[in-house]
Amino acid sequence: MRRAVAMLAVVLQSAASVCALQDRQESPSSNARKSTGHSSYIFGCKRLGKKWHLGENQIDFGIMDFDYRRAHWPLSLAGELSLSYTSYKPNLPGFKGNFAGTYEFNMGARKVWERWNRIQPFLGGGFSILGGSTTTHVSGTIYVQESHNARPGAWGEAGMYWLAGQPWHAGVRAEYSDGTITLFGQRLNAGGVHLMALLGRRW
Repeated sequence: MRRAVAMLAVVLQSAASVCALQDRQESPSSNARKSTGHSSYIFGCKRLGKKWHLGENQIDFGIMDFDYRRAHWPLSLAGELSLSYTSYKPNLPGFKGNFAGTYEFNMGARKVWERWNRIQPFLGGGFSILGGSTTTHVSGTIYVQESHNARPGAWGEAGMYWLAGQPWHAGVRAEYSDGTITLFGQRLNAGGVHLMALLGRRW
């Protein structure tokens, strides 16, 4: 799981960097922007379904969130990799471990309204890969994964960027995701309701 998450993080960060670099390398002869985008770190909380009790409330943070739009595109490409965890496992028969967590790799489209000077509302959605696991803390930094599963799903969002001054932005977003996984023979929704803050750069 850790190797897969690390690889996805590298892909997202590389994609955002390439998009920004491509925009900077455009010919300076034109004053019009050739593309626009945002690259953000996100952090907040995630509420999962009742079957996750006692571990339904989890700390949520994003390794990377980005969107990118060429000048003639009506929508931006969007991607996100987020992780959540709690020190409680679901109170279900057969479950092992003393930590539980989920992750989401989301890809899709985002509509950003850029008509205002400081505020940019947005809506988005698409497909997702959702995963979940439970782990046991052995000692120090040693953890043993008890169970893990990942499946496809979907996500949708609404939020707002606040432009704090070139090139920085902050913001907030609410997201709902859905995707059923199986842990210890039990079917659980690895998605849920996310409430998150954003902080990053734009171009």
